[in-house]
Amino acid sequence: MNGGRLSVGVVGAGPVGAVLGQALASAGHMVIGVASTGGTTGDGSGAGEFDYLEALLPEVPMLSVEQVVKQSDLVLFALESTELLNMVSSVAESGIFKSGQLVAHTAGEFGIDVLS
Repeated sequence: MNGGRLSVGVVGAGPVGAVLGQALASAGHMVIGVASTGGTTGDGSGAGEFDYLEALLPEVPMLSVEQVVKQSDLVLFALESTELLNMVSSVAESGIFKSGQLVAHTAGEFGIDVLS
């Protein structure tokens, strides 16, 4: 962490991750990368999730989940609730979370227990 600013990694390249990433970047934090979990917007338009990233975070690279987690002070899981538990479990089992790392998610139906 530099001067109170965080390096932020976003797991989930849809509209929620892109908007929150942009908001954090606007607040002075450094978004180091976004990890896609694949798929489209789900609205039937055929528009890919990357359209949001290109519009809102044009300079932010696509990275693997492992790279995002390893390089971030704050990991933001912006995933559908159906994906969240599996992704968090997978990352935890891989042992790549760092001591003192901040972790947040955007699935409103879950509290913090899903991150334990």
